[in-house]
Amino acid sequence: RHQIKKITPDGGIHLVAGHRQAWEGRQDGSTKTALFWDPLGITVDSDGFIVVADLKNYVVRRISPDEKNVVTLAGNGKCGQKDGESDEFGQFMGPTDVDANGRTIYVADPFASTVRKIHMEDPTFRQQWELDTVAGLAEAKGHRDGDGFTAQFKDVYSVAYSSREDTVYASCRIGDRSIRRIRPSMIWHKDSQVTTVAGNWNMGMVDGHGTWAIFEGISGLAVGPDGSVYICDKANHVIRRQTPDGEVTTVVGDGRSIDEFSNPDFYKLEGPSRQVSLSFPTDVAVDSVGNIYITDTGGCRVVKVIVGNTQWV
Repeated sequence: RHQIKKITPDGGIHLVAGHRQAWEGRQDGSTKTALFWDPLGITVDSDGFIVVADLKNYVVRRISPDEKNVVTLAGNGKCGQKDGESDEFGQFMGPTDVDANGRTIYVADPFASTVRKIHMEDPTFRQQWELDTVAGLAEAKGHRDGDGFTAQFKDVYSVAYSSREDTVYASCRIGDRSIRRIRPSMIWHKDSQVTTVAGNWNMGMVDGHGTWAIFEGISGLAVGPDGSVYICDKANHVIRRQTPDGEVTTVVGDGRSIDEFSNPDFYKLEGPSRQVSLSFPTDVAVDSVGNIYITDTGGCRVVKVIVGNTQWV
């Protein structure tokens, strides 16, 4: 907690940034002394910088590629919904996720009911970083498709950028249970377009096409190399996938939480991906060849899925 760690290919776990005793706070500078407060979403931009949504500090932070320094990209540390330059004027109400398109960072700001972006013309000049709203009406919770200025979100939790479509996908979790597709405008907020591509208000677990699919409680998102969207259906303890043609299927998990059983004979930690048990998976990532990495929060582990088989790290 309050730390950024990495897992190396050999399975080693290393502290990248944050206090070794996991102290909370907000402090830039050396990664050895930097402080975070409930960091959640994380991504890597085109220059190799690690970008972090620092939830309770109301900021987005960046760690240098050599893992030596931490700076604040956007947000002045005050809770609010305000666009503006750099970290002096811009405000978040609690960023939960980030994803990168080159030097543009998309941010989920659920308490503001908006998707934001940090646009950097040149990352060596901090004053050129701009924080803008891509879609959503500030603090107007609801479900409405349309242009970026009139569209509404409810509890937008995660964002994932698709380079194949130049599109941002956003998950709306407990209050909405849907996946929204945003075609962002680089110029005007109102010129962005928002569409619901999967899920509806109903609760449950039903595979199907587009909005006929039903989710229980969505959290993290990722886009695979073929353009498929991978979805953490946290409350159903599974990972779902929506293919580019809109079909939603369950690809990882048997729907049984590990915590539900005291006898290990009733659940699997490894094996074919549809036969393993997950426990409240909260985030997912997909690498360039299609391997899936899952933060299995209830199981206190990271799961790697390779060609239909599951291995845990």
